[in-house]
Amino acid sequence: MDAQDVKAAVAEVSRVARNRIYVKISNRHEGGKTELNALKRSGAAVPAALHATALGPPFWLPLFDERGWTLHHMLEDVAHVPWWECCTYIFQPATQETRELARTAMVARSKQNPRAARG
Repeated sequence: MDAQDVKAAVAEVSRVARNRIYVKISNRHEGGKTELNALKRSGAAVPAALHATALGPPFWLPLFDERGWTLHHMLEDVAHVPWWECCTYIFQPATQETRELARTAMVARSKQNPRAARG
């Protein structure tokens, strides 16, 4: 998704969700570009990058918070999760309590893995 579409997408997901939001958002650009380059050479209409908005939690969390959601957890924070589960966010309705729990969890996460907490 292009950067200019992010706020509208978060707003729409927030509008239709009730109890939880599950989203998988890459925080890095695609590594293997062989298939993407082959599609481009074939004349197919493909974007320049598959992950146009490859940013981490510091970018995404405030956008969902503005719409009344706070992070419940990220799947990669759960032990024994396969590598492809990276960047899976589970949001819950925000309350003062859930916001404080999310802040505490992000501080702990940044201490365990400083790279993961950056955007």
